Amino acid sequence: MNLFSKKKIPTQVLFLHVPKTAGTSFRNGLEKQYNVICDYGDLNPATSKSVQKFIYEKQDFYNFQVSFSSRKSTVLCGHVHLTKYLDMFSSKNIITFVRNPIEQVLSHYFHKKKVTGLNDDLVEFAQNIKFRNLQSRMLAGIPLSLVGFVGLTERYKDSLKLLSSFYNLHVDYLVENRGGSGSGSGSGSGSYRSVLDDSMLQLIADLNKSDELLYIEAKKLFEDRTVFQLRYHENFWVYGYANFHDNKTVQGCAFFHGEEQKNAPVKLDLFVGGEKISSFLANKYFSRFQKAVFPRNRYIGFVIPIVGFENGLSVQVVVSSTSQVIFDNELSW
Repeated sequence: MNLFSKKKIPTQVLFLHVPKTAGTSFRNGLEKQYNVICDYGDLNPATSKSVQKFIYEKQDFYNFQVSFSSRKSTVLCGHVHLTKYLDMFSSKNIITFVRNPIEQVLSHYFHKKKVTGLNDDLVEFAQNIKFRNLQSRMLAGIPLSLVGFVGLTERYKDSLKLLSSFYNLHVDYLVENRGGSGSGSGSGSGSYRSVLDDSMLQLIADLNKSDELLYIEAKKLFEDRTVFQLRYHENFWVYGYANFHDNKTVQGCAFFHGEEQKNAPVKLDLFVGGEKISSFLANKYFSRFQKAVFPRNRYIGFVIPIVGFENGLSVQVVVSSTSQVIFDNELSW
């Protein structure tokens, strides 16, 4: 299929390919239908010529961005940390998949043994800082709740369906690069996990606590999004982030998924102890995560005072139009 017969996507997309999370299956599905440029490292045969030239030979990110921006409807993908290309893409157009940390570590280990001839035993591999908490380290840069789409390896088919409903991206279900007889796309660790003792599994879990927290958050986001699209149009999904600040405020940001709403501020409600306290717009300048590309020229923020309330009360920030919860915590000053 030549470039001119490839399907079009609305804009440019970054697919951050975390190793052993069904990324090869997803990339191969993309390449069957869309224009894809790859960055899998210096001199890697999978790395595209333009990336090799501008990023690794010339170390010229600016002209790579100029070259890439001239390619409409293109996906950039690879084993890269999010911060590498974070300033090139709207945060809404970043896609990735995450996986149960134990499964990801085991699949990664046995894949490397098979493909690269790795001599380390599993304990040495698991303790190697390069392979610990790999998912959370690669995705560091912005909160997961502000990333465009986060799929789950264990629910790969469902992820493709949900992705299709939110984006004009239709990727065939393929199973590639599996490391064993485990079930699921990109899987293969299941057959190995069954012969490992509990102490080894616990060691891997203990070494990857950041990835476990990331995975828990990703599962909740996935479930929330699945329920949301059954009730509301996908364009009204809101990316949101908030936390308590030591000056007794809740600070954060919120913006819509849909292009039709890209210039509209999100209206939010504040609930304390289950009681609605106020409504407000996310229209203040948001200065955090400076390398990220956010809509409305970053006028997506809010700062709401929380005073006169007892510790232990629940605090929620909710989208007024859909009741989507973007923050839920307890007061603890």
